[in-house]
Amino acid sequence: MRSRRHPSFSQQGASLTKSSTPSRLARFVEKKGAVAVAKDVLHDVSVVVVSIDSDRPRPAVLEALLRQVEAGVLRLIDFLVVRRVAGGTFDFSEVDAEMFDLAGLGLGVAGLLSVDDARSLCASIDTGGSAVLILVEPTWVEQLSAELSARGADVLATHPISSSHANAVWISARRPEYQPYQSPE
Repeated sequence: MRSRRHPSFSQQGASLTKSSTPSRLARFVEKKGAVAVAKDVLHDVSVVVVSIDSDRPRPAVLEALLRQVEAGVLRLIDFLVVRRVAGGTFDFSEVDAEMFDLAGLGLGVAGLLSVDDARSLCASIDTGGSAVLILVEPTWVEQLSAELSARGADVLATHPISSSHANAVWISARRPEYQPYQSPE
């Protein structure tokens, strides 16, 4: 397995933690922030953690992922299989990138997910349990950015907001006593 010692997505918060050998993504984030300014870099990414019942994902998991890729909804960046073993430690296994290519699921940059990501995001998995960490890039941002740019309006930034925060604001805004922001006069 390729080394996965680089900044962790799970520790990222506002910025990625630094390492002596930062990943391509970390170098980009340090220079430009979380939004892409060129076609050959990533936009915001998400890590999806999926519980699996063996040391390999079922074909149904890969088929669901393939449907999203083919629909243009997301780009697959990395895929890591994690298994919790006795003593609270983890086993990690890379997927066969060639097998993924044959299935139509080419990996963008295998190895971006770190061991620290896996440990943090899979901490609740019981001994003997397995999961896959799937790093994806929602491509709608790239498509929207390209369309806006073609019309003379450049996207300056995007900022993901967690569902827990968004829902708290949504609930608050639906209360009768809610007063929308009004510009001072």
